[in-house]
Amino acid sequence: MRSASALRCSPSCLKTADIVTLHVPLDLSTHNLIGERELAMMKPTAILINTCRGPVVDEKALYAALRDEKILGAGLDVMVEEPPKPDHELFTLKNAIFSPHGAGPTWDNHWKRWRNALRQFRARWRAARSAFWIVRNCDNKRERFNAEDARARRGREGSEPIASFAEPLRPLR
Repeated sequence: MRSASALRCSPSCLKTADIVTLHVPLDLSTHNLIGERELAMMKPTAILINTCRGPVVDEKALYAALRDEKILGAGLDVMVEEPPKPDHELFTLKNAIFSPHGAGPTWDNHWKRWRNALRQFRARWRAARSAFWIVRNCDNKRERFNAEDARARRGREGSEPIASFAEPLRPLR
C-alpha cells in the first residue's frame, strides 16, 4: 500500500484519475493532503470524494477549485469543522454534495462496533465501575456522564434527548 506522502510525490495519479477518493488516517503527513497544488493537477472532469477526515482536504482551495470549475465536483462525507456551520461557503456551490458523516459504517464493522461496546461495558462492570459515554450537548460541548447521571437527567428532563450524538467508544486501556 502506498503511503499518503507517496501520493504527493506522484502527480500522475491526480492528472489521470476521473475520481479521486480519499481513505487515509489524519496525521501530520495527511493534513491538507489535497490542496491548491493537487487540485490544479486534476482534470477538469475529475471528482473528489472525501470520506476519511475533513482536514485531509484544504477546504478553501477546494472551494476555489469548485467555484472556478477547475474540477467537476466533490462529494464530502466529512468536513474540517463538524458539524459545519449552516452558512459554510461550500454549501453555496451546485457542484458539491454532502452526506452527514455516515459513509464509513458498513455491515461488517457495524457488528464490530457493537462487540467493542459490549466488551467495554463488561470490563467496566467487572471492575465495578459505572459505564460512561462521551456526548456532545446542544452547545456542542463534550460531557462525560455515567448511567446513573443519564437516569437522573431523564427523570428531571422528561423525554428530552440527553445529547445530540455520541462519540465512538474507544478501547479501554
